[in-house]
Amino acid sequence: HLPDGGKIGTPRAPARTVASAARLTRAATSEMGDDYLLLRPVTLENGRTAVIEIFVPVQELTRGVAASWAVLTGVALVLMAGSVLVADRLGARVVRASQRLGNAATSLGAGDLSVRITPEGPTELIAVGEAFNAMADRVIQLLAAEREMAADLSHRLRTPLTALRLSLDHLGPEAEQSRRALGRLEAEVDEIIAAA
Repeated sequence: HLPDGGKIGTPRAPARTVASAARLTRAATSEMGDDYLLLRPVTLENGRTAVIEIFVPVQELTRGVAASWAVLTGVALVLMAGSVLVADRLGARVVRASQRLGNAATSLGAGDLSVRITPEGPTELIAVGEAFNAMADRVIQLLAAEREMAADLSHRLRTPLTALRLSLDHLGPEAEQSRRALGRLEAEVDEIIAAA
C-alpha cells in the first residue's frame, strides 16, 4: 500500500485497517476468517508511509508444524534418556563408594583393625576415604600405646606389691590380716590391668 493510494500485488486488508496501521507506525495483525494479515508500516523520505501487507493462509501456518514437533519431541526424549543414563552412572558410582566406606566403618567399629579402603568416587568421597584410612592407622597407634602403658603399669604396680608380700611373709602369723588385705589389693590391681 503506497503513500499515494496505489497498491502493488493483491491487497486483502480493508482500507481503514491499512490507514490505522500507517497512523500507528507499528506492526499490527488481524484475522480474516481463519487466515492472518500482518500490516507493517515503513517510513519513506519526506515523512511518507507505505504499509507492507503480508497475507498468511491458515494452511501455511500449520504446514510442517507436526513434523517439527515430532522432531523436537524425539530430540527431547533422546536428551532426557541420555541425562538419566549419565545421572544413573554418576549416582551409582557415588553410592558404591559410600557403601564401601560405610561397610569399612562398620568393620572397624566391630574390631577389625586391618580394614582399609581404596578411596574412589567424587573428590569429597576420596578425601573421606583417605581420612578414614588415617583414622584407622591412628586407632592402631593409640591401642599399641595403651597396651604398652598397661604393661608398664602392671610392672610398676606388681613390683612394690611383691616386695610388700615378701615383707609380710617375714612377719609371721601376726600379719595374716595384712596379707589378706594385700591379696584383695592384688586382685583389684589385676582387674584394673585386665580392663586396661
